[in-house]
Amino acid sequence: MRKHTLLIVALLLFTFCEKAFSQNVIVKINIGGEVVSPVTLSTSKGKIIVDGSATFNENISIYSGTDALGRQIVVPLGNSKIATGKPTVREYNIKTVYKPNNEDDEIVDYSSGYENDGNRNITGSVTKTITSGADKFIDTAIDGINYKTDGYPNAQLALGISRVYGEFARLKLCLGGAGGFTLYGGIGKDLLFNSENSDVTAWHAGIGWYLSSDENKDFTIGLCYSETPVVDRGALMADLSYSYFFGSKMLFGIFGGGGIGLGKIKDMTVDEEGNTKGGKFLWDLNIGIAIRLWQK
Repeated sequence: MRKHTLLIVALLLFTFCEKAFSQNVIVKINIGGEVVSPVTLSTSKGKIIVDGSATFNENISIYSGTDALGRQIVVPLGNSKIATGKPTVREYNIKTVYKPNNEDDEIVDYSSGYENDGNRNITGSVTKTITSGADKFIDTAIDGINYKTDGYPNAQLALGISRVYGEFARLKLCLGGAGGFTLYGGIGKDLLFNSENSDVTAWHAGIGWYLSSDENKDFTIGLCYSETPVVDRGALMADLSYSYFFGSKMLFGIFGGGGIGLGKIKDMTVDEEGNTKGGKFLWDLNIGIAIRLWQK
């Protein structure tokens, strides 16, 4: 679960950065190490085959893949070089495969083993659904910046209860029109759940995108760093929230949401093969009231 969550959060982080700071994306894929070419990859653009190396002048996210022997590859997180106003270059160096349960390579049928590995197939499908959905959400939010709607942009004060953020007060800025960019952050304290790190004064800060179908409600996805009462050593969360305000003139509303992420991220390390160690899977549910301090 920790590895899968890390992959989802990393892909969301790349998507956020690329949408916010660049106009074009160049993806480079290199095959080497113990991986045998050609490699069949399941990506955001469908299935592609790479023999040795390939370069694509468009944004491509890799979800899973198999090499020429039918072995499932270990999908690296990718190295991105981001510069404002310049194309983002993301490079995948695919060098390792998942080790089979039977270490005797001479009698293992890799192709059959991969097809029967339902957990990995399901994980790839879930990762693909989440990241492609986030990509479409952000594209729609960017398009919505140019469409005016009553109530946006605005500033909101939220008071709520959260498993990860504790009992908190949050300031949220929605910058745009029917869609746009959002900044949010707050402080809190765990007084109800008695979590592992409940003595800490919790705080969180995040960035994201929002969509508003009308003046009463908005959906937000964001990436948030926090010092959380659940665990020490910091956490990175992928958040999803929904806010609803009562009436066209009312500034009072409610919100709810949740998220997944990784705690103890300051203890995470990466070995020479690019595999991560440490970290702890986190999940969140939150609910509360929201007040619009200002709106246009």
